[in-house]
Amino acid sequence: MIIPYAIETLEQEKPVANWIIIGICVGVFVGCLLGILPGLLINRLALTGLNPIGLLGHMFLHGGFIHLIGNMIFLWVFGNAICSNTNNVIYPLLYLGVGIFAALVHLLFDGSPAIGASGAINGITGIVLAVYPSNRVRLIWFTIIRAGTIVARAWIIITAWLLFDVVWLVIGAEGVAYWAHIGGLGAGVAIGLLGLERGWISVIDSDNRTLLYIIKRRK
Repeated sequence: MIIPYAIETLEQEKPVANWIIIGICVGVFVGCLLGILPGLLINRLALTGLNPIGLLGHMFLHGGFIHLIGNMIFLWVFGNAICSNTNNVIYPLLYLGVGIFAALVHLLFDGSPAIGASGAINGITGIVLAVYPSNRVRLIWFTIIRAGTIVARAWIIITAWLLFDVVWLVIGAEGVAYWAHIGGLGAGVAIGLLGLERGWISVIDSDNRTLLYIIKRRK
């Protein structure tokens, strides 16, 4: 298994909004676990058709501890990078926007009930691919008997994750919203490129070559 733990970027401001989103996800999970949140509310928050509450609420529900921890690690690494680049007002809108788009793609091609932040997180990862394709991502790898760390360019590791989703989707694996992952990633790349083009997203590291820069240079 390979897990990211850092991406090399220059922080422009503290990613407080991302920390709050992580806190909400953890709080909702604990509330469900302890029975504080009523079952009726939890059911309403799940993604079940074009229910506006579910379109937003499913991003903050998780089916188990491993599901939660895995998503929060990815959100911490990639969400912090994008939140500190944009700002604490724009970032939540980006998170919710890519999450809703991922949910709509899932409903269109799959349609089964779903919970989890992975669609939104893949959207944020897509923005990372647009803004920081060549930045180094530090990862921990481990097996039953061995463990270590590696460094890979963001575009390599994100492309690998996309291929993983596509392969499992073709195989027909169940239990994971692969269409939400793919839809979220595509939405994130599109938003990232648009944000760079319009100046909504800026890069202060002069050595960083964005995906938009690479595309324009090859034309």
